[in-house]
Amino acid sequence: MIVSCSHPFASQPMISIDMLENEPIIMYRMGSTYTERLLLENMKRAGVHPSLRYVREQSTVFDMVAQECGIAAVLDDQVSAIRDNPKITAKRFARPIEFETGLMWNRNKYLSGSARKFIDFIGRYQDK
Repeated sequence: MIVSCSHPFASQPMISIDMLENEPIIMYRMGSTYTERLLLENMKRAGVHPSLRYVREQSTVFDMVAQECGIAAVLDDQVSAIRDNPKITAKRFARPIEFETGLMWNRNKYLSGSARKFIDFIGRYQDK
């Protein structure tokens, strides 16, 4: 999660999902991201009822957090929009939200040598 540096969560080493109760959470376009679905599923299981605010531009999420309008979920806390903004800090969940990802490609279409090497590389680490 990303929060403004003045938010109460900023002083916490980690946050828990139940801390999100009634917290204004800023999200990018309703129903458009995997992050949103994962977070909402986890909050529902925990019985948490957040106050959701949706925006049309991803950059608006970071701006609104910096302006103390709410907090936001991100997958990568090293994104330059966070790292380079002195008004935003990232906080990890005490119990991480895990997810699976995958690769898909059409075997009947041309695949560059670089893409094949990448798929082979990922395949070596698949079940580790």
